[in-house]
Amino acid sequence: MKPRISKMWLGTIVLGGVLLALALIGGTWGTSYAAHSNDGSATPLITSIVPTQTPTEGPNFSLIINGSGFGIMVNTRVRFYQWGGEFFELSPLTVSADRITVDVPANLTAVPNMFDVVVVIYTSSPPDPTIPTMPTIPIIPTKPIIPTEPGADISNQVTFTAYEPIYFYLPVIKKQ
Repeated sequence: MKPRISKMWLGTIVLGGVLLALALIGGTWGTSYAAHSNDGSATPLITSIVPTQTPTEGPNFSLIINGSGFGIMVNTRVRFYQWGGEFFELSPLTVSADRITVDVPANLTAVPNMFDVVVVIYTSSPPDPTIPTMPTIPIIPTKPIIPTEPGADISNQVTFTAYEPIYFYLPVIKKQ
């Protein structure tokens, strides 16, 4: 006598197989993850930054951020999130729809560190930099989680590195 599989078990097996196939294929399955601000404009998107790294203890330098959906000079800021939680917000030198130039001070890259760079477009007025904020004390250095913020659209994260340069010295050998 052959073992018989009930229709209920057969349906469960087929459903499980379909769900497994969908999970392996991936995709958004009709869900749109395109971020839009409250005013209907697109959230800023960083496609590249130049340079992506710099040696420590160097001078101030200009960082060029390429992308789309950037605001205007008045409402745009660039944040450098340090691994560990603290961030530094800088005002750009120039802003266009697809490019931002920001002057990065030398003290920001004085020691080796990794940063996540984001562009923040304030839909309301930017916070007053003269008002002190509560400092954060990182316990364990971890990759920062960029929080959402009411009244601001925040771009994707792009990693920037300040590295310690390594110098190699070769001896000079004179022939006598």
